[in-house]
Amino acid sequence: AHFLPLHSNNFIITELFFIANSKSLSLNDNALLLIYNKYIMQTKKRKWKKHCSIFAFSVIMGWEADMKEKILIVDDETEIADLVELYLQNEDFLVYKFYDAEEAWNFMEKEELDLALLDIMMPIKNGLEATREIRVLPRRDVKSVHILAMSANAFESDIQDCMDAGMDGHIAKPITMELLKEKLAK
Repeated sequence: AHFLPLHSNNFIITELFFIANSKSLSLNDNALLLIYNKYIMQTKKRKWKKHCSIFAFSVIMGWEADMKEKILIVDDETEIADLVELYLQNEDFLVYKFYDAEEAWNFMEKEELDLALLDIMMPIKNGLEATREIRVLPRRDVKSVHILAMSANAFESDIQDCMDAGMDGHIAKPITMELLKEKLAK
């Protein structure tokens, strides 16, 4: 880390490299400088020697989580939600799972996502209502988040209802992992 300013706290850089390598992450000079400037310079107020390893680990773990695509799953059928969650986690996505749209809505108000998989027919609030509400949130990111319907209703009119509500696609149940993988690739 020859490009970093020299001061007595540069041992944190070694810690970052060690943790990154143990997580099979590669940190190039630009990434390391970004981490250094964003996180490490902000911790000068902390007691370095006591918190160095814990802090370095949290930086790497936070950085790693920020790099993963974030996917929301909402389905009242727990078996389907659990199966989709397992598949997506194995594909190295960061997954948030809820069994009803109301809980998911509370989460969506605060969290940015890359993709949402919503069941259409759920109690309290269905996937179409949830999509309409997501699309009008006062945040720029909700316009670009991809929302896919998951539904056994796969008639052309059902798919059109999803598109009219603001969804980007439709996955027919029963969901196969091949079909899910194909939809995620688009």
